[in-house]
Amino acid sequence: MKQDVTDNVTRHSGDMVDVAEKFDLAVATLAIGPNRIQRRLADAYLAHLTARTYPSGSLPCEVENLLDSLDQRLATVPAAAMHSVYETGADLLTDEDATELARQILDARHVLWSESEAHPR
Repeated sequence: MKQDVTDNVTRHSGDMVDVAEKFDLAVATLAIGPNRIQRRLADAYLAHLTARTYPSGSLPCEVENLLDSLDQRLATVPAAAMHSVYETGADLLTDEDATELARQILDARHVLWSESEAHPR
């Protein structure tokens, strides 16, 4: 029984590290991408943070809420020709709104690393 609990904690912390690393990649995309913040936000989301990447219930609540919020904010309009729905939605954000969503991604990254450090592999 104790081994089952240990295995679950190890698996959970390992999953948290994997997710935190994806958030690291998203933050890098946001920070050094060549495009406007709106397009970097869409690129980071599409490449690293799409909700379908993570099993439901496997993330801290605030991180799941952020991913849901990003999905809703970026997928509010039909896709334009040659762009995904997320790119089109991101293009409609103001600089301030896109920057705030980028800050929320950075905050979620900190939550994930804190969770993974609380339960090391």
